[in-house]
Amino acid sequence: MECSCRPENCTSGELVLMVSSSCNLDCQYCYCGQEQGGLMSEDTAYQALLTAQSVFRLKSIQLSGGEPLLNLPLIRWVAAYARDFGLKLKMQTNATLITPALAEELKQMGIQLGVSLDGTSKTHNCLRPLEEGNSFHQTLAGIKNLEGQGLKSGLTCVVSSANYSRLEELAVLASQLAGISGITFDLIRPSGRALAFPDLFEMNPTILRKSLYRAIWACYELSHLSGRRMVVREIERMRYLNENGQNRKFRCYFDAGCQLAVNSKGDIYPCAALSAYPEMNIGNVNTSLEPEILSRRLKEARNLAGEFYKCRSCRFYLSLCGGPCPAQIYSRRKQGQDCSLECALRQTYIEYLNPELRKSDAETKTGLPL
Repeated sequence: MECSCRPENCTSGELVLMVSSSCNLDCQYCYCGQEQGGLMSEDTAYQALLTAQSVFRLKSIQLSGGEPLLNLPLIRWVAAYARDFGLKLKMQTNATLITPALAEELKQMGIQLGVSLDGTSKTHNCLRPLEEGNSFHQTLAGIKNLEGQGLKSGLTCVVSSANYSRLEELAVLASQLAGISGITFDLIRPSGRALAFPDLFEMNPTILRKSLYRAIWACYELSHLSGRRMVVREIERMRYLNENGQNRKFRCYFDAGCQLAVNSKGDIYPCAALSAYPEMNIGNVNTSLEPEILSRRLKEARNLAGEFYKCRSCRFYLSLCGGPCPAQIYSRRKQGQDCSLECALRQTYIEYLNPELRKSDAETKTGLPL
């Protein structure tokens, strides 16, 4: 999958619409916490669109939740709006609700899809349980229904202690699904419901790096053998920077101050992953806000998130990495943790692109802060 957004050259922004706080799964680490039952109204979505367009040049809309497909009428409305105004439309879903008929409709909407999948059957069902059902089988059925319409999806895997030593299994599984074009590995964040499962954060950095490296290698090797393109998204972003001689100015839209995330009540956050933190609420779309004030609050929220101290001494910080996810930095600091695990994850991406950096032991002279 080609990198569709390049916040390192951010001149435009993204609106995240959290169209549903409800979900049909009970994921152990959902950052929405225990909130259930909230569906965004068309009026709130419209006000969110107007608010975003007053702050930056809107480029894309991301639909999220909860499970966004529980608010299908609003998705239809947003899809029509995006089509009329030439906006890119994306959605993150667990795919369990995607029937053949819905897959056909999603194709007509022109939505780019990301599907949440954390491993093979036992792992995924444990982390993302479905009451009286098998979430793994239903997610695969949804992926295959999308595949039946010729739609490509990207997988998003939340990396936790439950799966971090077996990431290669997901790469092998993905290689067997013709509808999958790429994988994103996101480290679990200590917020929302995840705080009730502290064991999920206990990971050995060395094991994480070895497991991720094997997964990356398997992804590209199996892609080569099958003749079907499948990539690791962050590898491709870094590769793009390398090949085009660019430096990475920002990690993400939040880092660049070019993102609004709006929940079903109209509350505004700089990132959906920070919606569990009241102090990160920067306004409400149903209340009049001057664009200058909102822009200032976005910058203040980014400053509040803070930085990871090791980035200052890493020669790859500005050129390739961009540092840890700002929401990750903030949520971990709130729990007395640092971002060494995400640093290990991102070092592995850099080492894959630069094999001469990889060593069998923990010592390095490359400038990578181990």
